Amino acid sequence: MADVIRLGFCGLKNRESTLKAAAAMGDRSVKVVACFDGCGERAGLFTELFPKAAVCADPEALAGAGIDAVVLGDCAGGTAKLACMFMEKGIPVLAGSLPAASLAEAVRLCRTAESTGTGYMFGSPVAFGPAVTEMKRIYDEGSLGKVIFAEGEYLADGSDSCAGRAPVFYGARALLPLLYITGEKPLRLVGRVSFNHMDPAAAGLTAPDSIPQILLETAGGAVFRVAASCNVYPRGTWFRIGAVKGGVETRRGGEDEVRLGYIKDDAVSTYAAAYGAAVARKYKAVDRALVPEILMLRYFTGWLRGQNGNDFDVYTAATVASVVLLGCMSGLDDGIVFPIPDFRIESIRRMYERDFRSPLPGENGYVNLPCRALPV
Repeated sequence: MADVIRLGFCGLKNRESTLKAAAAMGDRSVKVVACFDGCGERAGLFTELFPKAAVCADPEALAGAGIDAVVLGDCAGGTAKLACMFMEKGIPVLAGSLPAASLAEAVRLCRTAESTGTGYMFGSPVAFGPAVTEMKRIYDEGSLGKVIFAEGEYLADGSDSCAGRAPVFYGARALLPLLYITGEKPLRLVGRVSFNHMDPAAAGLTAPDSIPQILLETAGGAVFRVAASCNVYPRGTWFRIGAVKGGVETRRGGEDEVRLGYIKDDAVSTYAAAYGAAVARKYKAVDRALVPEILMLRYFTGWLRGQNGNDFDVYTAATVASVVLLGCMSGLDDGIVFPIPDFRIESIRRMYERDFRSPLPGENGYVNLPCRALPV
């Protein structure tokens, strides 16, 4: 990797804070050089933040704009197709949003990463927030022991852009921190889905929404619960790790605070989570809300330089996509149990390479996920 990493942005929708974080990084070895807007909403902000950078007409033009790595924004149909295009051109990818819109796309994503040898990272700022960072530090030090159960909720602001997509988009964000903190590998799942049957306008909602509850069993014998929605109140994120010696969770309504307790003490302490002293000093003048985005970008660029590993690789991305997609299918099929495929194994990938079922609209706007996941 070059001394200065030339970074491109592809798709600026829902990436306003990431753009601001890139401008606030204070890292002279990272330079934002080009973008493709894709939604016509953020090009002005991009030019304001990076006046010397190019605004490209399409993703292909961005790939040819001399970038060393690319950050993908929110795409209505997931990010797999764009990620594969950039990897095939030898450009490492930081993908947000949903890694794959179908199991077939997850297969293609893994195969492309392997065949090209190009780096891939699935990142969400929620995994780099102070509370999740503190939870991982506590879990890694071993004082809680092994995880028994974990819970993640991502209840976000409803908008027309999330209509029908919240269960998979926000489900991915609810799950990723749990995998990051514990290092557990999901094996099988069952899903249940409840629906808001009220007319959205009459209910004061911006879009109809289904609310999935996904239960996972992991290789370590733990059970995880994942929930996501854009129309459940009060909104917010919440994560909990229950282990054999105690537990730690974020505080509801105070996502930067953690509650920590140990069985032997029969007491719980609540405190504000703080980043390490080095991070606090470096970004003391930066808008606090941007720090998780900055740390995500630094993790990505640090990995490209070989300075740190990648806990968010293409197989993690495929697992996250599989969980939220199969969780929705299970819920629609009255809670059938689905194994979670290990896409490291080619024989398993062949089983799913033609499974294009997706709750997200395709290029023609058609949603092809049936109301039942399996034939009756």
